[in-house]
Amino acid sequence: MTNEKRREIADAFGKDLDPLSKLEQTFVEHELKPFDAALDDLIDYETTPQGTINNYTTPIRQWKTFMERHNRHPACPAERHVVEFITYLRNERENSDNTIKPKIRHLNSVFKYWQSDSAFPHDDAFNPFEKELQKGYLSPEEAKEPPRVSVPDLREKLQDVNHWRDRTVIVTQLKLGLRASELCNIKLSEINIRHQELRDHYDEMGTHRRVRDRPNSVYIPPDRELNKSSVPRVLPLDDELRLLLIEYLLVRPDNGKPWVFLSPTRHNQMNNSKVNEIWKNHFHPEYQFDEDDPYRSITSHFGRHRFSTFFRNERGWQEEKVQYMTGHKGSYDSDEHDSLSTYVHTYYEDIKDRYLDEVYKFGLGV
Repeated sequence: MTNEKRREIADAFGKDLDPLSKLEQTFVEHELKPFDAALDDLIDYETTPQGTINNYTTPIRQWKTFMERHNRHPACPAERHVVEFITYLRNERENSDNTIKPKIRHLNSVFKYWQSDSAFPHDDAFNPFEKELQKGYLSPEEAKEPPRVSVPDLREKLQDVNHWRDRTVIVTQLKLGLRASELCNIKLSEINIRHQELRDHYDEMGTHRRVRDRPNSVYIPPDRELNKSSVPRVLPLDDELRLLLIEYLLVRPDNGKPWVFLSPTRHNQMNNSKVNEIWKNHFHPEYQFDEDDPYRSITSHFGRHRFSTFFRNERGWQEEKVQYMTGHKGSYDSDEHDSLSTYVHTYYEDIKDRYLDEVYKFGLGV
């Protein structure tokens, strides 16, 4: 049902489409903790396995962070907040629908607890989590492939991106297969570019032990917030990406922040939302698809798909080497924990030269 039709029906019956908004002030003024109250009854912390506890606490933590961005108390969502949260989990946290569905299900359990307890003001007439689960969108069958975009088509698109930061963000993800979070988390100390002017300007550049003796390389750490990979990796910087980074870093605001990529307004660490916005600004509406289309719209995660497909399918790289570059653990070929892939390891030196020979070029003329 469209929003216009829903509004028409709600107005006819005097209904509020955002009924919990009027409760928010009370939750804030009294500093109430509705999630803690629900979990005290839903979980026996002495006997419940930690994994089960995490199934509740992880989505609650992510939901609270998301709602804080929207300046809304997490116990008082509108329907749009749950819809946008699912989009956030897909695009920014890069969760599959198989991962998202149990998160929404556990948040729904908390919400239903509030509805069942007379101490809470939530009534049975409104549950945005339950509604999203009933829609049936969160199923593996709904997952769509990204569109097939050739290197010449990407080249044409990139030639129209005139902002140094935007172009560098997009090309970095395409050339290194980085998640948005991994891009945002790179520090100046973790990128080694042999360029004297940059080194004179950024004393900390290239000082991390992983890249110190590896010119024109970047280290992707596994231990930063939202970096889903648990595998540390070093990746090469080809001539084209290196020149883009040089041009960007020469005009980057000099405010003492350690991060390579800064937000355009406050010049703090760039976040996933801004990275996604950059991709949408330059690839939509041409690569924006609706529910009836066979493809998913291009977002910041597209670079990772294009990178992996290129090296595995178009260049025929061994799976283990592609897994190294994307930060995946080796996959097991059998149910036995000691299968061969457990003992096969790939290092920076194993991929460097071939990567530099084969990575796609966009001819950006920098």
